[in-house]
Amino acid sequence: VSVSVTLPKTMYDYNDYSIRTTLPTGLSVSHTLKTAAPTFNITINNNNGSGGAASPSSYELSASNQTLTTTNPTRTGYAFKGWTVSWTDSTHSSIIPTSSGTTLTIPANCYGNITLTANWSANSVNISANPAKLSLVYGYSSGNTSTITTSNGSGSYSYAIISTSKTGNWSLSATSGTSITLTFAKGQNVASNYTVTIRVTDTVNSTTADVTVTAVVTKANSSIATKPTAKSLTYNGTPQALVNAGSASGGTIQYKVGTGSYSTNIPTGIDAGSYTVYYYVKGDGNHNDTAEANLTVKINQKSLTLNWSNTSFTYNGSEQKPSATVDTGITGQSITFNYNVTAKSGSSLSNGKSVNVGSYTITAAGVARSEER
Repeated sequence: VSVSVTLPKTMYDYNDYSIRTTLPTGLSVSHTLKTAAPTFNITINNNNGSGGAASPSSYELSASNQTLTTTNPTRTGYAFKGWTVSWTDSTHSSIIPTSSGTTLTIPANCYGNITLTANWSANSVNISANPAKLSLVYGYSSGNTSTITTSNGSGSYSYAIISTSKTGNWSLSATSGTSITLTFAKGQNVASNYTVTIRVTDTVNSTTADVTVTAVVTKANSSIATKPTAKSLTYNGTPQALVNAGSASGGTIQYKVGTGSYSTNIPTGIDAGSYTVYYYVKGDGNHNDTAEANLTVKINQKSLTLNWSNTSFTYNGSEQKPSATVDTGITGQSITFNYNVTAKSGSSLSNGKSVNVGSYTITAAGVARSEER
């Protein structure tokens, strides 16, 4: 008996083959030999990710297209961007499988072991500041912090201050985490250009993002700590300070009398009478001015004693009358008087003058003040 078998042309040709056995003349038997389709492996390279898979994890040579299902891998801080299909070794067909979404397509008559390599794109980090602008009034004790929050990345971040308008004004509560606190130092002077730029770095995929925070410090209100008070004054012929000085917080008190000009000098007055003293606090570089206020100050008249010369005379046919003097107590100052003479009962004036024997009333009135200054 002789048997003849026709083998495949290559290792990847397969089919049903007939084997004919030669028997005595007139007799024959047919046998069918069936060869199995070769199987090829699918290797998954998650490329630092995890969870990627192909189902099934191998394929057979086929005369028809085949589709397999893939599972996308995951990687912290990265977005999956599909598979790259490559041959695992050097023995393969001229056509290669393709991947789209979660479908792996094996073309007809394709053969060879393949590797699916995951492609990744680093997630960009989002950084925000709340608030991004700190509006502060000089002397602030609160409101000088901002919350820095980062999202969309791996969740592992580091922070650094990369620039400031002035050194030492800003500090971070931490250098890692998803949310940290930025603090603007207390005691800063009035200004509008305090800025800081903070950079966050994703420690997994090395992406970075920046955020800028601004602080504006405006003037506080100054105030009167102690109000100026009116002095109790009596005329003395010299300039006298009209008020007891006040004190201020956040500036300097300035004064003026009437429509005069403001200065830090305590205003003065000489003559008896009422004076209106105006004052306000002129703020410094960190404080606003106060509103104007005023008070009334009075210099009282000086009480004087009138002294008369001899008031008893002997008739001589001429006008006779005493003279009045007063001691002002002020060096270089004197007073001139006018006199009014009236006759008492039983007496008479001679041409309006005290000439005749009798009794008279003399009234002296100061009409002028002479001073040497």
